[in-house]
Amino acid sequence: MARAVAKKRRKKAQKAAAARPKAPRTEAQLAAARANMEKARQAREANQASQQQGAAQSTAGAFVVHPADAAGQRPGAFFTLGGKGKSRAEKKAEREQTQQAKTDGKEPPHILTAFEAENFREKLFEILVSLWELADKGLSATALDGAECDIWRSIDDADTSFLVDRIIAKGRANAYIGAQVRMLIDHWSDARMVAILGPRVLESAGWHQAHGLNVAFAGVNIQMPPKARRGRGARASQNGHQAGPATGYGPTQPYQPSGSEGAMYGAQ
Repeated sequence: MARAVAKKRRKKAQKAAAARPKAPRTEAQLAAARANMEKARQAREANQASQQQGAAQSTAGAFVVHPADAAGQRPGAFFTLGGKGKSRAEKKAEREQTQQAKTDGKEPPHILTAFEAENFREKLFEILVSLWELADKGLSATALDGAECDIWRSIDDADTSFLVDRIIAKGRANAYIGAQVRMLIDHWSDARMVAILGPRVLESAGWHQAHGLNVAFAGVNIQMPPKARRGRGARASQNGHQAGPATGYGPTQPYQPSGSEGAMYGAQ
């Protein structure tokens, strides 16, 4: 009953308020009302734009970019604890950009064609045979005792042909191996030049150390004796137990005791 009475009173008050004449507004009041309506409209549009931007960033898995980051002025942290790392999509995009930057302007690797495989076979065989020889020569030239090395040259033609066939087959199946085979064929002359000159340069560096130096022919009186050779033989020749002019004694002879000494010590 009370609710019905309250409802009837509200309706009566609303009817009376509607029947009252409205006071006329001034031009200043109307301008203020228009300005308030414009501010409200701008606030609603800004709120809608912010919501749309947040939804797009959450869908792409991106973060809000700080102005300092966009300008490249913020230094990177040395390490982060508990911070969220980059998403998989961002890491994949960075890898693709890095790979694209590396391959820009360059021909991507591709497998060996049938024509290349047929023409590279003989050349690759000659390269491997030369490589076996140069490898052994390099080892021999850099050995301290001057021993002759015969390791890689022991590979016969049948095994070399087998290796050539396997390398060509791998190059026909794998683009990166194919690119390596092309590079070997194209730059073998440079690699062979290094293989020929490298061991000789090392051997030349120790020549005067082993044989001495004499530049008197150039008008400069400089002589450097050879450095004493290190090794088992050098130590044995200088330990003072060998016969010869260095020790001042003759060859060592077996000890022969005299008659009295033999009787004293029980010699037979």
